[in-house]
Amino acid sequence: MGKTIVKIIGLWIVIKSILNIALEFNLWNVLGLFFCVIIMYLFNLKVPYSNYIVAIVLVFAAGKNFWHNITHIQIIYLTEAVIDILCACLLMANKSVREYFAKL
Repeated sequence: MGKTIVKIIGLWIVIKSILNIALEFNLWNVLGLFFCVIIMYLFNLKVPYSNYIVAIVLVFAAGKNFWHNITHIQIIYLTEAVIDILCACLLMANKSVREYFAKL
């Protein structure tokens, strides 16, 4: 079950990055896609603690523009932020995910 959750979260991260490129094409979004592919690779290798590192980055990314998105009612970005926070919670707190990264 942990492997499935990790793969879904990795896929979400890549899809989110592609969506960001479609909404606003710039160098940072393209680099973001590159890093998302690296994250998927690290998840596939089951690199220890990579789940915690990615969770922290997801929460930071969600919180960075959260107030702006609320005040300007940008639903797509608010939805993205909520999904990011849920993914971060799963990466850090789900027992199956933690076991997936603990097994080498």
